[in-house]
Amino acid sequence: MKTSIIIPVWNGEPYLNACLDSLLAQTYPDCEIIAVDNASPDGSADLIKT
Repeated sequence: MKTSIIIPVWNGEPYLNACLDSLLAQTYPDCEIIAVDNASPDGSADLIKT
């Protein structure tokens, strides 16, 4: 079974690297990470795209 982790983001740029690094370090098999940005003016969407 696939597990989806959904991250709602609004002005979360200062926290996104740590959040994504932590999630990517998990060993749980077959999961997807979905980040949903709500038009943040701080560059969160650009960080998510990279």
